[in-house]
Amino acid sequence: PVKNYMYTEWLPHFIYKKFSKYEEILGQPLSYANMIEQFTAKKFKAKEWMKIIKNSGAKYVVPVAEHHDGFAMWDSELTEWDAKDIGPKVDVVGELAAAARSAGLKFGVSFHRERQYWDYGSP
Repeated sequence: PVKNYMYTEWLPHFIYKKFSKYEEILGQPLSYANMIEQFTAKKFKAKEWMKIIKNSGAKYVVPVAEHHDGFAMWDSELTEWDAKDIGPKVDVVGELAAAARSAGLKFGVSFHRERQYWDYGSP
């Protein structure tokens, strides 16, 4: 819904900085905590994705397992801030890994937390 505004990589930064433009555009206060239930992964089909990826000629798959906000896309034993416990309630990384290996693709994961240079707790 936000056109020509800014690259999505900046969204966590501005959400936690109480950037009012997003609240104004969407009409509600924003935080990952109150948005996460909207993340349902209804169209997530790991096996179908791997078929498309393999048919493209790819030899490996490296999805983002954790982005700047610290939300784990796997079933973490260290936090409940993960895709298995809240939001889609699916171990996205686990399903992608199994489907990739089953399709004969190499599998890895990418973490982007090292690109986080702000403190989420500081508005």
